[in-house]
Amino acid sequence: MFLKYNLNASLRGTINRMKLQYTKYGSTNMLWTLIPFVPIFSILPGLFIAGFIGKQIKNCERGFEITNWIAILGSIIVIILCAFHFIKKEAEPGARNVRTQYNLFNFLLYILVNTSAFIIMTGSKACCEGDGQTVLGVIFSGPVASVSLPVVGFIFDVIHAKSIRNE
Repeated sequence: MFLKYNLNASLRGTINRMKLQYTKYGSTNMLWTLIPFVPIFSILPGLFIAGFIGKQIKNCERGFEITNWIAILGSIIVIILCAFHFIKKEAEPGARNVRTQYNLFNFLLYILVNTSAFIIMTGSKACCEGDGQTVLGVIFSGPVASVSLPVVGFIFDVIHAKSIRNE
C-alpha cells in the first residue's frame, strides 16, 4: 500500500512540475496534419519506396509489407534517438532551436507513422490494386497518425521532468 501511494505521489508530482512544452509542440503539429493535402503528400515517400522494393523483388504486396516494417522500425528508432537528443542533451525545451528541431522530428515521425497506418488500414493488396478509394485511405490514415504526435510529446515531457528531478 505504501509503495503504491508513493509511486502515485511521485508521478503526480512529476506531472505537476511539467511545462508540457513537447506536448504543446506535438498538438500544434497535429493540427497542421489535419489539413487534407498534408497526409497525401506525406505518404508519397513511403509509396515510392514500396513501389521500388516491389519492382525489385517482383512482388508488389511484399514490397508494401516490407515498407510497413521499415516504417514501424524507423518510427521506433527515430523516437529513441530523438528522446536521447532532446531529453539528455538539451537543457530547456523552450529554446527556439529545440522547437525547430522538434518540429522536424514530428514531421519525420508523421511520415513514418502515416505510411504505416495507411498500409495497415488499406492492406497491401489494396495498395497494389488501388483505385480512387485508395486516396480516401490516405485521407483517413492522416488523422490516425496525427494522434501519435502529442502522445510522443507527452512521453518526452514526462521523461524530461524525471531527468530534471534526478539531476
